Amino acid sequence: WDVRQGDKVGSIRLDKQCEGIAWDQFGEERLWLAFEDGSLGEICAAKGLDLSFDMKISGKSITSLSTNSHVNGMLSTTSLDGIVRLFDVNTRDADNHPTKTYEK
Repeated sequence: WDVRQGDKVGSIRLDKQCEGIAWDQFGEERLWLAFEDGSLGEICAAKGLDLSFDMKISGKSITSLSTNSHVNGMLSTTSLDGIVRLFDVNTRDADNHPTKTYEK
C-alpha cells in the first residue's frame, strides 16, 4: 500500500507465518519480515514483490524486529530462544544475507 497516493502497490503470498514487519526508514524500497520458523526475510520492491533473501537465524520463532531511526542499516531481532541479534542490512555476504554484528 502506498500511503502517499492511497494506492495498492501489490501483494505477496508467503508460504509461512509472518510474525512482524519493519520498513526501511532510510529508503523506500525495502522491508524486513520476521517468521515463526526463525527466519528473517527481505522484500525489495525495486526488484519485485518476492523475497530477496530468507535466512534462518534462530531455532525458534522470531518475535520482533525493529530498525534504528538513527543508524542507517541497523536491524534488531528477538526470538523465543532469548537471544537479541543485530544486523547491518547494508553490508551483505555472497548470498545477499545481511551481516550479523552482535548476538547476546
